[in-house]
Amino acid sequence: MLAWLGPMLMGGAVLATPTFCELRSGDVPPQRLELYTSEGCSSCPPADRWLAQLPADEARLLLAFHVDYWDDLGWKDRYSDARYSARQHSVAARSGSRTVYTPEVVVEGREYRGWRQGLPAPTATSAPPLVAEIELDQRLRVRLRALERYPKAISGFAAITEDGIESEIRAGENRGVRLRHTAVVRAYQHARVTAPELSLTLALPEDLDLAQARVVVWLEDESGATLQGFSRPLNECR
Repeated sequence: MLAWLGPMLMGGAVLATPTFCELRSGDVPPQRLELYTSEGCSSCPPADRWLAQLPADEARLLLAFHVDYWDDLGWKDRYSDARYSARQHSVAARSGSRTVYTPEVVVEGREYRGWRQGLPAPTATSAPPLVAEIELDQRLRVRLRALERYPKAISGFAAITEDGIESEIRAGENRGVRLRHTAVVRAYQHARVTAPELSLTLALPEDLDLAQARVVVWLEDESGATLQGFSRPLNECR
C-alpha cells in the first residue's frame, strides 16, 4: 500500500525536490532470503541464476550480499562490502560455526543448504503491519513508527537492492565470464530499536538504476527471524 505525497522519480536520477511517501507491510511477515556471493567465486554464478528465478513479491525479501573476502584473490567485486562479510560471520556465530563460504543461502537468519531442491515453506503468522515514512533525494531516509507493538530486543534494517546488473569479469576465477546479478544490496543500514520510532539513512549509489531498484525494510529479532517487513520498487515512492 502506498500513500502518494511527492514528485516523480525519473530514469536513473533523483529530482532535486525531495520525494515523500508512506509504505506499509502486509499482515503476514515475509520470508527473508539472503544469498552471500562474490564475483570472484567460480561456484557462485549458479546461485546467482537461481536467485534470479525467484519472484519478487510480498511473500519474500530477497537480498544478495556480496562479501569482500574474495577481493584479494584476483578480482575485486565492486559490489562487495566488509559489512556484508561481517553480517555473514554473525549468521555463522549464531549457529556456533566459525566458517563462512560462498555461495551460502540463509533463510530467516539460518544457513539453508537445501536451496537447490527448493525453499522451506514460510512459517510466520500474522503480525502488526510495519509502517515506514520514506524521504528520498540523494539519500533514502526511513522512519519506522509504532515499534512498541513488537517484542523488545529487536533491530531495524533498511537496504536498497538492484536487479538487472551485468559485469564483465576480467580476472580471477570467473575471468572471461559475463555475470548477471539480481537483488544486489547497494546500500544497507541497521540499528537496535530503543524507542517507539527508528530512523535509518542510506546514501544512494551514483550509478544506481532507479528503475531496477527496490527498498527493503524489515525488523529482526535476536534469533535472526523476521518479525515484519516489506520490499517495494523504489519508483513506487513517487
